[in-house]
Amino acid sequence: MREKVNIDIETIRIIYSKYRSHLVYITVLIVCLILSLGFILPRVLDLGSINKKRQEETQKLRTLKGNMETLLSQDDSSLDNDLQALLSALPETKDYDGILSAISDAAGKSGVSLSDYQLQIGKISEITERTQGYPSLRLILNLKTNLSGTQKFLRELSKTLPLSNVSDVVHEGNSASVTTLFYYKPFSPFQPKEDEKLVNLSKKEQNLVSKISEWNRPIVALLEVSSPSSPSASSPF
Repeated sequence: MREKVNIDIETIRIIYSKYRSHLVYITVLIVCLILSLGFILPRVLDLGSINKKRQEETQKLRTLKGNMETLLSQDDSSLDNDLQALLSALPETKDYDGILSAISDAAGKSGVSLSDYQLQIGKISEITERTQGYPSLRLILNLKTNLSGTQKFLRELSKTLPLSNVSDVVHEGNSASVTTLFYYKPFSPFQPKEDEKLVNLSKKEQNLVSKISEWNRPIVALLEVSSPSSPSASSPF
């Protein structure tokens, strides 16, 4: 038994001596394989995500360049005029002066003299009324005029800024009670994104702005009203 063990050891020694130089190469290959799996391979896999990130940044750069070209192509004066027209149509706050001026302008153009024109301020709720997503101020207008005068007044008011909507009309003899909603809309916080592309107004949107710009934008003026019919109708302005 001891002789057999000695033979096996001797055999191993002979094999080791014969292939000792190859064992160095094998060890180096194993070490390289371990390094590849542990360090190099993850880096290779990262190349895919790096390339994707590069493509995203390149797209952002293209978008920013396009946005810059869009902004440079705009006329500042034209943009300012469009903005003022839109703000006149839909103010960002409760535009009391603009509302009174619109009523005064519509009354004058419709032939309803201010001496025969009575404005009754109803309850203006601090909790705004929502109609199609837009807050509004509700006013009750008392007119002293005939049916024809009321119709003319409503036509003029419908094309006078700020935007309004007549929700109810009650006409009796030479007087009328008109319930009107005047709209406004606060600005939402604007947080532009790097990859968000700026676009010019569509043809439909441009036509809408042009149409609004043609509507009456009365100069803010003090509105003269006759004495209210009841103490509860005093003006908060």
